[in-house]
Amino acid sequence: MEKELTQENVAEKLNIGYEAVSRIERGKQSPRISSDWSSWLKFSIARQTNC
Repeated sequence: MEKELTQENVAEKLNIGYEAVSRIERGKQSPRISSDWSSWLKFSIARQTNC
């Protein structure tokens, strides 16, 4: 919300379905990534959202 992104925007940037973003936000599903990918993902999200 802070960056005014929708679930669809985030899903598109991460190349996943918006349903997965919704489940992750609601705590119904955890992202399935290794610790190596975790750092990459944080960097990627920050870069894509200009954080």
